[in-house]
Amino acid sequence: GEIENAIETVFTNAQVHLFVRDVYAAIATGAEPSTDGIAAAWKVRRKTFYPGVIMETDAEVRWVLEDFLFHDPFGSIVYPLAYLLAGELYEQYLRDGQAFVTKFVRVLQDTLWTNDLARPFGIRLSDPRLWRRNLRHLDRQMTEAERLYEKR
Repeated sequence: GEIENAIETVFTNAQVHLFVRDVYAAIATGAEPSTDGIAAAWKVRRKTFYPGVIMETDAEVRWVLEDFLFHDPFGSIVYPLAYLLAGELYEQYLRDGQAFVTKFVRVLQDTLWTNDLARPFGIRLSDPRLWRRNLRHLDRQMTEAERLYEKR
């Protein structure tokens, strides 16, 4: 459900971002990474995020399917941030109801950029409190899921 999607989005994209950062750090030292070197960096990041998971045999070359990462090295970080922004908007919807819906429809009709979308709702994307608040929301969801699991 929602909790699993949130965790997968945040952790997978963090893993991918760190992997790309590792590769670019190697390039910055003047090294031209080999296919084996890139595969090793991928494997290290996989083990960091999934230490108890046995990887399938082609896991070391999975990064090849994601060549877009090297054209836009920060592209993967957008997904968890968008998820957290959506969480903030949802919280406002729960609080404000129809007033939120009216404002949201108007914004969608007029908006092209994320900052423009967030502004009418009093959201500043550069405010770290926004991201912390929504991570706490995700933590509350996980705590509630754990509580329900223990009750069964």
